[in-house]
Amino acid sequence: MFVILGGAGKQGRAICRWLLRHTKKDVVVVDITCPPQPYFNYHWFPAERPLHVRSTMLPTQPGDVLISCLEPEENLKWVLPMALEKSLHYIDLGGDTEIAVEQRALAHQHKAANQKLCIVPDCGVAPGIVSTLAGSFERDGMTHVFIECGGVAKDREMNYVRSFGVNGLLREYSGLAQLLINGQIVERNVTLSDKDWSCFPVLDFEKAITSGGLSVSPSISKLKGLTYRTLRWSGHYSKLIGKGYAERQTQLLGYPEVSTDNPDMLVLAVKAFAPQRRIVTIYKWDYDHKNGISAMAQATGYSVAATANLIDQGKQPYYGFIPMYDFEIADIMDELYEEPGQMKLIQGSCIDNLELEGCQDFMRAQEER
Repeated sequence: MFVILGGAGKQGRAICRWLLRHTKKDVVVVDITCPPQPYFNYHWFPAERPLHVRSTMLPTQPGDVLISCLEPEENLKWVLPMALEKSLHYIDLGGDTEIAVEQRALAHQHKAANQKLCIVPDCGVAPGIVSTLAGSFERDGMTHVFIECGGVAKDREMNYVRSFGVNGLLREYSGLAQLLINGQIVERNVTLSDKDWSCFPVLDFEKAITSGGLSVSPSISKLKGLTYRTLRWSGHYSKLIGKGYAERQTQLLGYPEVSTDNPDMLVLAVKAFAPQRRIVTIYKWDYDHKNGISAMAQATGYSVAATANLIDQGKQPYYGFIPMYDFEIADIMDELYEEPGQMKLIQGSCIDNLELEGCQDFMRAQEER
């Protein structure tokens, strides 16, 4: 059984959709708001698969998968302890690296590995599969990985739909970012970044070093260089971190209706380097007009659901606390491609023995910073 705690929001409904369409297990939503069943009965939910909606936790069996859409503080305070006590596999959408570190200690304390439990915090996109991409490239022999990712409104206006809790938004733009430079962890204040290595030089994006996107990856990675930057349309960064925007978002608490979605897109680009190789990979999610599912909900919710399904099938890399860094991106993407939707691999190239001088200059420049 899959239990989605706090699953009445945008991410929870996307997780429900994927699990109902691609697994045979029961799917249960537990949300204190307990929205009416028709709230979930859109045509994009399979009619033959019942979805159970409750306001309180239900009896579970050891080995069930608990997915938490709650705030990181709640996850640490009582959700993860409950999962460990009930011998449940655990996944959350996280967003706070310090809390993920505490969750790792809690999982070790309760000997989750010995219980053959999987504890996976910070799942989704960023944090989430951006770490999986970095780890997979490291295992493929790359030494430097640079990632850019962002969900933006297609009309380039400030029409950002609140897909996550406000605390997570403020945390992303106010905490310290961790990078790897010369194999060492370096902390940077959240700030706009230069454009020297952008994967999107022709698009009008701002790139900001933000907090939490890599989760615990810098502390376990053997890469020499690892950087993550958030993409926003030009001019949006100063507004996103401004007091007024945060105050307006705070007034939008409660689960939003699907009809309030604005067409969006999400882009995720990776440049990976090694002395003799360069790989550039770009993924793009588009708003699903047919089903009314935002690009952000697809990229995040479907990735969480795919990871949950891998765990349910016993295809995780090992038991215990598992950073997304240690999953294989091919396994997750194989699951995601099961859902014919709006995800596209719009560029993927491996360049061997080409422009090597430029690649080496780039790596040296990064190490000298």
